[in-house]
Order: sequence, then structure tokens, then C-alpha cells
Amino acid sequence: TKQKARKQRIEDLQQIKYDKGEDRVLMSLASRRLGKRVLEAQGLSKAYGDLQLFKDLNFELAPGDRIGIIGPNGAGKSTLLDVLTGYTEPDAGIVKWGETVHLGYYDQLSRSLKAAMAKNMRVIEFINAEAPLVRTAEGDRIEAAQMLEWFLFTRPQQQARLQSLSGGERRRLYLLSILVHQPNVLLLDEPTNDLDIQTLTVLESFLDVFKGCVVVVSHDRYFLDRTVDFLATFDNGRFSARYPAPYSAYKEKITSEKQQAEADQQKREASAPSTNNNQQPVAKSQKLSYMEKRELAKLNTRLAELESEKESLQGQVNAAASDYVKLQEIMGRVTAVDTEIEEMLERWLELSEKE
Repeated sequence: TKQKARKQRIEDLQQIKYDKGEDRVLMSLASRRLGKRVLEAQGLSKAYGDLQLFKDLNFELAPGDRIGIIGPNGAGKSTLLDVLTGYTEPDAGIVKWGETVHLGYYDQLSRSLKAAMAKNMRVIEFINAEAPLVRTAEGDRIEAAQMLEWFLFTRPQQQARLQSLSGGERRRLYLLSILVHQPNVLLLDEPTNDLDIQTLTVLESFLDVFKGCVVVVSHDRYFLDRTVDFLATFDNGRFSARYPAPYSAYKEKITSEKQQAEADQQKREASAPSTNNNQQPVAKSQKLSYMEKRELAKLNTRLAELESEKESLQGQVNAAASDYVKLQEIMGRVTAVDTEIEEMLERWLELSEKE
């Protein structure tokens, strides 16, 4: 079950309403059937020079899997997704996707959008090139212009050149360009970066009715709690076991297992016979220093403050819907808060794993 406070955060955001036509778009984009075989990746290895990101790695997906992947920056999470999707060749190993899989990969580089920008395309031209229309199960046709409106691009904005869009607008458009292909497997690499609250609400609403597989790489634990069923850490070229969401339960389970492993190790050391009086002491697992404990405590306090402020700001968004100037001011602060949270979470994860 999801924590009530986090569910309330989303329920507040979902006060933004959509008409029946837009609801139909959402259902249509998420309607493609997925078979019993999804993904089998075996023996994957990838290195860049002396940097070995992963070696002999296995990864599988079954129908209905919704997995969140967390881990430190530079661990190779994005590279792994590139290997799974074919953008990058592995040094060794095989990747087998099921015959019914229609893959959607929301990568951090926005590759197809950048290619369209080089051609000086307009917004409507870009989406038309991806998918001029989507057919529903009932046989209705949903055209590109209607889908763009659902993704908050008005008819005049649809005529804008891609180069004139803001960073957030480009990421929103890129997200739509992935979903119009009606994938039944979604790989999302840091999807909350540069997306505004309204677009996140659209994405979360889409994932609510999405019946396929979802793999999310993210530091945003609220988004993970909202969208995935299991969490796994990827670090040192290996996956941890999968643990049920939410993040708080995952963290508690990880901490408990580490404490139990340390206790078992201490018991083994205490019971082991001493054969050498000059034997060097066994190195103990790294613990938090006094200063790191103080830093972690400050991070917990500051993160709680920021999360509380973000909830307050999100509540103000709907109230200021008719005041464009005020709304822009609020959204600017939301972006700043999100950035600070992401930066602090990286350090928080690093320290908390040593507890």
C-alpha cells in the first residue's frame, strides 16, 4: 500500500481536470497488448577503457513488472538502458525482447527530438512525423493536434519551431513523441527532470491506466512511490534484490538486512579461534563518522522542509490557475525546490547506505 501522505500529494495535483476526449487519448495511448515474454538479458558487460560499468549482468522483465531503479550517479544505469534498447552495443551478452513488445524509451538525451531540431521542424510537424494519428480500440481516430493539446500545447504553440521551446517544453514534447507509438514497455530515465507539475500529472495519469511493463530510473522517491511496485539498487555493476515499494519500506528493509549481516559477521569473528596472536584485526564495514551523522541529520531536516514547501506550492498551483504572472512565480519556485531536493537526495542516499 502507498503511504497516505504521498497519495494525498497526487490527489491534490489531480484537481486539474481533462475532458472526455482527452481521457480517450490517454486510454488509447496505453492500449497495446503485451504477450507472456517480455525481456531476457544475460551476461551483459560494458566498459569504457578501464571503467567497468557492469560485467556478466542478468536482467529480466515479466508481464506487468513495474520496477524502480535507484543508485549513485555514474553507476551505469543510463548505459544499461541504452544497451537494453540497442542504442549501445554491449561488450558481451545478449538481449532478447518478446515478439509482442513495442518499446518506448524516454532517455535523457531526447535523441529523436534533437534530430528534428536540426531540421528546423515545427511542433506539429514533429509529432505528425512520429504518428499523425492514433486509432482507438473502438476505431476512432485521434489526430496529432488533439494529442498535443492534451500535452498542453495550444493550437498556436503547435506552429512554433522546436528551437524556440523551453527546456521543459521540449521534454514534454519528447515524452508525447514516445507515447504516441503506443508502447507496451516503457523505460523512463530520470523522467521527472525538467517536467513541470502539470506534465507530471499527465504522465502519472497515463501510467495509472498503463497495463504494460515500466522501468524507471530516478532519484525522485515520490514519483517512484507513485508509479512502481518494486525497487532495486544498481551499484558496482550489480542489482540488489527487488523489494516492494514504497521507498520508506524499501529503505527500512535494506537497513535491517545490513544490520543483520553485520551482527552475523561479528558473531563469526567472535567465535572464530585465534591462531595468530599477531593477526591483524579484520577491517570492519565503513560506518558514518560523527560529522557524517550530523550532516545526515541536517539533510533529513532540510529535505522534510523542502518536501513540505513543495506540497504547499503544488496546492497553490490550482488556486493561481487564472493568474499567469503568479503561476509563473510559483512554478519558478517549484523548479528551484525540485533542483535542491534532487541534489540533496544524492548525498542523502550516499550517507544513508552507510548507516
